[in-house]
Amino acid sequence: SHTQTITVVDTTDPVISCPSAVNLECGDSTDPADSGMATATDNCSTPTVTYEDASDGGACVETITRTWTATDACGNTAQCTQTITLTDTTNPMWVEALPGDQTIECDESVPAQATLTATDACQGTATVTATSTSDLSGCGGTGTVTYSWMADDGCGNTISHTQTITVVDTTDPVISC
Repeated sequence: SHTQTITVVDTTDPVISCPSAVNLECGDSTDPADSGMATATDNCSTPTVTYEDASDGGACVETITRTWTATDACGNTAQCTQTITLTDTTNPMWVEALPGDQTIECDESVPAQATLTATDACQGTATVTATSTSDLSGCGGTGTVTYSWMADDGCGNTISHTQTITVVDTTDPVISC
C-alpha cells in the first residue's frame, strides 16, 4: 500500500487596489461611500477590507492618509494607501443682517458703524476688520460716510460689505420778513 498526503496551504497575499486620491471641501464626508472604496481579490477566499486613517491635522488644508488592508481567511494581508485632501475654499458668512445704504439730512446725526461678526464652516470663526472713510466737505456738511467690513477665515477666504451713508441738504431755509 502507499499513502500520499497532499497539504493545501494559502501563503499568497490578497491583491488590493486603492481608490484614487481625492480632493474634498473641508467638512465634506470622508466616508468610503464618498471618497472611494478599495477592492481586493484572493486566490483562495474572499478577503476582508478595512481601513485606518492618519491625519496631519492641517487647518486650511488637511491631508488624510488612508491605509487600506485586505486580509484573507488564512491571515495573509496586503495594503495600499489613498490620500484624501480636505481644503477650505469656502468664504465665511455674516452672522447679522447687513446694514444697507442710507440717505440722511444734514441736521441728522450720522449713525455709528455697526459691529459685524462672521462665522466659517471650516475654521469656526472669522476675523472681521472694520474701516471707515468720511467726506463731508460739501455745502452745509453734505457728502458721504462709507463704512466697510471684511471677514477673513485665515485661509485666504474673505467676504466684504460696504455701507454708504449719504448726507444731503434738501430742506429749504426758513425766512422771516
